[in-house]
Amino acid sequence: LPTRPVQAHGPTLNPDLGQWFTPAWAAEIFAADALAGMGDIGVIEPSCGDGAFLAAIPDHLPAIGIEIDPHMAQVAQKATGRTVITGDFVTADFHVEQLGAIIGNAFIMRSHQLLPEDGICALLLPAHVLSTTSRVGRWNERFAIESRIVPRSLFPRISLPLVWTRFIKSQRRTMVGFMLFDQETDIQSMPSTVRRCLGKPGTWREAVGLAIHSLGGEATLSEIYQA
Repeated sequence: LPTRPVQAHGPTLNPDLGQWFTPAWAAEIFAADALAGMGDIGVIEPSCGDGAFLAAIPDHLPAIGIEIDPHMAQVAQKATGRTVITGDFVTADFHVEQLGAIIGNAFIMRSHQLLPEDGICALLLPAHVLSTTSRVGRWNERFAIESRIVPRSLFPRISLPLVWTRFIKSQRRTMVGFMLFDQETDIQSMPSTVRRCLGKPGTWREAVGLAIHSLGGEATLSEIYQA
């Protein structure tokens, strides 16, 4: 996904690599939000570009950047003084002491593999990628998710709304900032006759009636829920 928002002034962008750079002041706020309450942990910035997020990570925390563009990797390393690995985040070989957060632009499933329990992947995403119940459901099987909209005007060349989203690798897989996703997923898994009747007003009674009818006219509450 092209998740790197454009910086109005900065290094030359390579459109073939989908390069979008975050303003430094915004990266500082995003990083502070992602790291709040996390303690002394190691941090990775995948697809780090010019290192805006990497520079915003407090000096006392171990952190590295990963960047596929060799020129931008050098720019980020020089600007931040941090180690920046040239390579693809999905396949690159790297180690960060006490890894606890992946911030900026990330590959969500790869992040899940790397993070410990209660680790955080925090990133900017086009809002539309969080509008599909199946995709959000797959992510929510692995993470608790919190999402907030950010001003599109931060990034002059971006035409779609953006969200700052925290994926927390937790056994408690809550969703904050989402509405009707669980219900929509449940309803889509129901028989087509139930889905059709639920599209009309005042129809839960009818849906329960259909379930009882399918069970022979009499059923326990647990059997009705199962149906």
